Amino acid sequence: MKKIVICVCALFCVFSAYAGENVQSLNRVVLNLRAEQWVQTKSARVIVNVNAALDKSAMATAHAVIMRKLEGLSNKGRWHITSFNRSQGQSGLEQLKVVAQARLKENALANLRDQAKAVSKPGFTFSIARIVFQPNLVAFERVRAKLRARIYAQALAELKSLNDVYSKQHFYLHTIDFVGRIIAAPLARNSVAMMAYKTGGSASSLSVSNKEVINAQVVFASSTKG
Repeated sequence: MKKIVICVCALFCVFSAYAGENVQSLNRVVLNLRAEQWVQTKSARVIVNVNAALDKSAMATAHAVIMRKLEGLSNKGRWHITSFNRSQGQSGLEQLKVVAQARLKENALANLRDQAKAVSKPGFTFSIARIVFQPNLVAFERVRAKLRARIYAQALAELKSLNDVYSKQHFYLHTIDFVGRIIAAPLARNSVAMMAYKTGGSASSLSVSNKEVINAQVVFASSTKG
């Protein structure tokens, strides 16, 4: 057992010495790069609250009725039910509280409040909870891909400059660590958009933007040997 422990310790020491030699044999240049771009959207996420009091027979078709009425509210987007809560009221009727949402283009937003009233009836009401002007995930990912490509190009240019100055070092790209953050769109933009909706005005000129920023730490390395 002692021999095994001694062998393991010896191997660990050799590995540590080898790793330490490799780390010490590299000249490193660390650089922080940054790229940013505005992500624009001309559509909004519309959130609708549905409240209903139904008897047991109506509960069987409640989901289909809600989806049909949401289509009547607006057929310009695909509606998704994100919350469906059911409880029994004191009157014996089933109480439904449903939340649904869809992404709609700005030209479909102006008359939503009136449409919500039109599809509602006593005991089965639809109301607009929120209209959120924010780019969707696809738009963000598209911009992030462009920003990463921009970082790669900056890193390549820096590497060329580094090797032009230190031609005998033969620097290469060692690592790139990305750190991204989202800067929220200014509240004023969202307030203006909501005001246009509430007053029934046109939102055709609105274009809300969020800024996407990617930071990257780039490490160039060169072996001192050779």
